Amino acid sequence: MSTFTRYLWHGLCSSDVWKPKTLQRQALSSLWGCVASQVLHISCILKCLGLEPLYESPNYEIAMFLKAGAVFFSGYMVASIKALNLILYGYTEAHLLAMAKELRGLWNDRNQFFPRKGKNKKDIFKIQERSINKYITQQLRDIAQLHIKNKDLINLLEANVRSARVVDITSITFAVIAELLAGLNNTFLQANFTMVALFIDCVVGQKIIDANEVFIKAIYGSKWENFDTSNKKTVLLILMNAQRVMRISAGGFMDLSFVSFATVIRFTYSTYTTLKSAIK
Repeated sequence: MSTFTRYLWHGLCSSDVWKPKTLQRQALSSLWGCVASQVLHISCILKCLGLEPLYESPNYEIAMFLKAGAVFFSGYMVASIKALNLILYGYTEAHLLAMAKELRGLWNDRNQFFPRKGKNKKDIFKIQERSINKYITQQLRDIAQLHIKNKDLINLLEANVRSARVVDITSITFAVIAELLAGLNNTFLQANFTMVALFIDCVVGQKIIDANEVFIKAIYGSKWENFDTSNKKTVLLILMNAQRVMRISAGGFMDLSFVSFATVIRFTYSTYTTLKSAIK
């Protein structure tokens, strides 16, 4: 891996963002932000429908107060937490893809890293073989260490944010149901917000899963059969570690992906149709 990448990684790891206490504070703020945002979000939908006429006092003041609180909690706080998650998960995905590219070109790049001088062809072959094995050993060691650090990062984020994510997904689900019951002609903007918030989480989770699959395929395609015994063992350890796929989950109950997005949409729509038929 390049020197710039290693310096950037160590710089991020030494930042206060990665400390457990900092992540716990961010998870707590995310938890209360999600609760407050969706409670106010649903209350705006349900209460504003009964505040008629809306532009007369005191209905107008009450509606504006509720909307202002919803904008602050559901806009500023949740967007800040989601931006942080996008940066951290996006960096992990980029690292996995970069390591996959490094693995695929590892054997083809070997000829650039051994001396071509020697007393005879036999000496040159031995020197070349030692140099190639040394180069591959160093590269595999760097890849293994960076992969472990990426897994530690995802596990640390999961340990501190999974409870907040459960509340987030649950509240979004109830918010979508409430928006459908209130009518999309009345809650068009709110429905777009909640659907996009859910879709972003699922897209990030799907990209992490896809990057893991690309990394695993790159391990198989690294031409490991040409390595020496020591490097083959290193490749096997990297593969065993990579097969425990990094995932983003909602409290361990559901992995966030396109499949989970479709599952939530199907559940909300079936619940909406059941409640609508019961109300009628």
